[in-house]
Amino acid sequence: MTSDWQITEVATGIHFVEGPASNWVILIDGDATALIDCGYPGDWTALTASLAAAGKHPDDVDQLLVTHAHADHIGSAERLRRDHGTEVIACGPEAQHARRTVLHQVTKAEVEAQAADPLVRVWMDHAIAAGGLGDVAVAKVTEVPPGAAIAAAHRPIPHLLPGHTPGHTVYELPEAQVVVVGDGLVSGHAISKHQGPQMLHPMFHTDPLMAERSLERLSALPGEVVLPGHGPAMQCSPAAAVAAVRGTRTLTGAPGRHSSPTPDGQQTAQSAPARSVGSSTTDEVAEVLREWLSSAGVPCEARGRVLQEIACRQASGSRWSSAS
Repeated sequence: MTSDWQITEVATGIHFVEGPASNWVILIDGDATALIDCGYPGDWTALTASLAAAGKHPDDVDQLLVTHAHADHIGSAERLRRDHGTEVIACGPEAQHARRTVLHQVTKAEVEAQAADPLVRVWMDHAIAAGGLGDVAVAKVTEVPPGAAIAAAHRPIPHLLPGHTPGHTVYELPEAQVVVVGDGLVSGHAISKHQGPQMLHPMFHTDPLMAERSLERLSALPGEVVLPGHGPAMQCSPAAAVAAVRGTRTLTGAPGRHSSPTPDGQQTAQSAPARSVGSSTTDEVAEVLREWLSSAGVPCEARGRVLQEIACRQASGSRWSSAS
């Protein structure tokens, strides 16, 4: 472990890297090596160090699979393609996003509206320092269809999970029972005060309502380990992670960058009302646990893992109990 990244082999040849602000996955299968995502442009040193920890070099990376083309996930994609011959692969409409013929990302106005939150300011400062405002366009992207295994290490199967971006993609690794979910759901984020399965703040989604609806697609995928784009790995099924999201927080259809046609054909932004899908009892228990673990001096990362495990187990069928 270093000061800003950590690598874990979650299954044979599948290395999950928790980066400084976002995550990536190294896939190794015999002589084949692939990456899923690659962090910010400023994460190049961490990226190459994590490859070295897995016994690889950037020249060994055959493919880079894109979950979505935000700067914190494709920051080194063009560098890998241009300097090391890596093929960059994206599913459906995300290929256009990676080329930057279209752009789907949080706007300056949306960030400024949240800037009173000190966590947002810290995140914003890091994003800028890590190259988040730079040009991350990829000159050549191979577009693949959803549902068909890709000829890469561990033969990942892409599944479209729109909402965060129109072409947001999760990758199923069937033999390992692992699902790489990008930002479809996460287990933590720099601006979140909570650890455990959760949705990103609505401002990060192109269509917050679609992102919520897409959880149903994610829930249907098989697997025993969920690897998010932010936060620690989740040792549970996608269905359990989705259930934990819905059981421990309120999902809101906050205003996003989605629109629909009016009767006169004009596009108008939609804002949906908040919808509570959670249990306040679970929230209260989680908060008590969080405070107790903190007061006991348990490190932040360990607290998050404990709360995440509890949430996943509860979603899988366990229930809170109290001594009589």
